[in-house]
Amino acid sequence: MRKLKKICLVGTFRPSLERNLNLIKGLESEGIALSEINSRSFDSRTALDKRFDRRFLGKHIKFWCSLIPRIFFENILLSLKILRNINKLRSSDLVVVPSYGNYCVFTAKLWSSIFSKPLVLDAHGSLYYQRIIGVKDYPEKSIYARIIFLIDWFGARLSDKYMTLSDNYSNKLSRDFGISKSKFMTVYTGTSREISNNLSSDEVDVVSFGSFKAFHGNKNLILAADCLAKKNRRDIKFVFIGNGSEKEECVNLASSLGLHNVKFTGYLSKEKFDSYIHSAKILCGPLGESSLNNLDLSNKICEAAAWKKPLITKKSDSVSELFEDRKSVIMCNSENPEDLAEAILLLIHNERIRTKLGNEAYKVYRKYLTPNAIAKQFMTEVNKIFDGGTK
Repeated sequence: MRKLKKICLVGTFRPSLERNLNLIKGLESEGIALSEINSRSFDSRTALDKRFDRRFLGKHIKFWCSLIPRIFFENILLSLKILRNINKLRSSDLVVVPSYGNYCVFTAKLWSSIFSKPLVLDAHGSLYYQRIIGVKDYPEKSIYARIIFLIDWFGARLSDKYMTLSDNYSNKLSRDFGISKSKFMTVYTGTSREISNNLSSDEVDVVSFGSFKAFHGNKNLILAADCLAKKNRRDIKFVFIGNGSEKEECVNLASSLGLHNVKFTGYLSKEKFDSYIHSAKILCGPLGESSLNNLDLSNKICEAAAWKKPLITKKSDSVSELFEDRKSVIMCNSENPEDLAEAILLLIHNERIRTKLGNEAYKVYRKYLTPNAIAKQFMTEVNKIFDGGTK
C-alpha cells in the first residue's frame, strides 16, 4: 500500500476556520507534510452583503455578483497561484480542497489531473444544505437554489473523495446526487477550542451561543423559557450569546412574553465568553426545525463535549452516530416547547446527571473529535483511494 506523506491544500480558504484548523493540526501531528496554494484575497459574498440589503432585488444582485467572481475570477487567480507554486503540487501525494472549496474544485481538478494526483474536496457537507436549507438564502425551488445544487453535484463528480460532516450527510448526498456512497467520506469537524476554567462569574442556568439563524432554534428555547415561566420557574436564567439575522425577532419575542430572566449579550470577548460557559449549568445545541440539523454534527455539540458541559439538542440521526441520548447528551423534540422545558427541568437541579453527561460526552470527544482523531479518520478514508476503492 502506498504511504501518504505529502498533502497540498489548494483553493481559496481560511486556514483559521475551525474545520480547516482542526484537520491541519491533526495531520501535522500525524507527521504529514502540508503545503498550501491559497489564492484567498477577498470574500466577495461578505463584501456584497455590506452593500446590498435583504430586499428581493438585493438578493438577485448579490447572487450573480458573488457567483461570477467565484466561478471565473477566483479560479483564474488560483490557476496563476498554482503556476507560481507548481512544485508544491507536483511533489505532493494528494490534493485537498479545504472547507467551502466548492467554487475552486474545477481548477483543482484540472491541475491535479495533469499531475495524476487524487483530489479530495471538503465541501463542508453541501453549499445547498447550508445556504438553502439551513440559512434560507434563497427559496428551495428558485433558479439560484438549483445552481448551487449543481455546484455541489459537480464537486462530487469531479473529486475522488467528497468530505462530509456525518455518515447521515454522506448517505443523503449520495441519494440526492445519484452517486455511489463510496465516493463520500465522513470526517467530523471536532474542535480544538479551549475555555479557561479559572474564571469567576455569577452562575447562569442555560446558555445558547452562536449566530442567530433559523436552524439554531433560539425561538424554540425562548418558548421553552415561557413554558417554565408559566410553571413559576422564572428563576431559571437564560443567556443568549451572539448576533445574527433572527436576533431582533428573538429579543422582541422574549419582551412580548415578559421574560425578564432572558438575557442577550451579543458577541463577547473570549474572557467573558469563557466565563459564561464555565458557569453555565446547561448548554444548548441546535434546536431548530431545519432538516440541516439532522445532517450536521454542529460545532456547538463538539465544543460542549470538549468542555465537559451537559448539552440539550434536537433529536438527530447525525448526533446519534456518536452520542447516546440520556447517556452523553439529552436529545428532545425541540419543536415542542414543553418537551424542551422538561429536558431543562431534568438537568437544572440534578448535578449528578449533569456531571455524568459531561463526562460521557468528553469520552466521545477524546475518541472521535480531537484533531488527532479527525486526522486518523481522514487518513483511513483517503487510503481507500490508494487501495483502489474510490469509485
